[in-house]
Amino acid sequence: MYQSNLAAAKKRTNSKSRKKDFILPDEDQQYAVVKALLGNGRLNALCQDGVERLGKIRGSMRHGPNKTIVNKNDLIIVSARDFENKVDVLHKYTHEEASSMFRIYHIPDALKKAYNSSIGDLDADDTNNQFEFIEVDDGPQNVHRNRSKLDELDDIDALDIETI
Repeated sequence: MYQSNLAAAKKRTNSKSRKKDFILPDEDQQYAVVKALLGNGRLNALCQDGVERLGKIRGSMRHGPNKTIVNKNDLIIVSARDFENKVDVLHKYTHEEASSMFRIYHIPDALKKAYNSSIGDLDADDTNNQFEFIEVDDGPQNVHRNRSKLDELDDIDALDIETI
């Protein structure tokens, strides 16, 4: 009749906490790093052989209960098409799985550099966004002084507009 959200949450947490085996590429598949998302399930991927190719996320990854969100700079497994210079995305590694894959398995240096440079860029952006806060005393005298400055600026703007 009525199923509580608590029971559903327990099912979700138990399914995520299970240890999964690594999915490795077959002989006709290869590793790739997502370089750009183009929309409509398409992306640019830097493949294991160093070539950047157009890729398509397969439907079972985009729809249904096993929906997978693919972001920029994710490690994925792709399968090359025989008739075009395009690839199909078969699997996406989580951040934890990807870092383990780089340590355990042989993954080309080009992909390591692309994956690690993206992490370095995020860290560099965080250092540029530091703010310096100063203490401001907004006592009644300072508020009056600030209002008079604003009135002076309004007068100057009105004079400039009249001369134009």
